[in-house]
Amino acid sequence: MITIELAQAINEDRKRVFGSYAFAPDMVAHVLRIRAELEQAVNADMRGIS
Repeated sequence: MITIELAQAINEDRKRVFGSYAFAPDMVAHVLRIRAELEQAVNADMRGIS
């Protein structure tokens, strides 16, 4: 799984390539959204097990 630090580094590289933050995909927000979805799925599974 991609780490927050790696996502930040990727996003910084993309900002340099595109020259503007407005055009760089926000990888950190994307990773945090995926992480939240995974945590919800795991929590739902754990409730189903217990």
